[in-house]
Amino acid sequence: MRFDVPVIGLETVKNAVSAGVHVMALEAGKTVLFDKEKVIEMAEKNNIKIMGVDSRKVL
Repeated sequence: MRFDVPVIGLETVKNAVSAGVHVMALEAGKTVLFDKEKVIEMAEKNNIKIMGVDSRKVL
């Protein structure tokens, strides 16, 4: 059982914008995404791509 589940929300995207991030890679199926529609909207507005990554296939 996992106790430290990664969470992404509006504050995460705001911080990414401030940091100049262009891509956010999330562990597919293991990351909690709060306010999904708002997060995607904010990311798109700021040219940030969000992608799910299968950690079992990453080198």
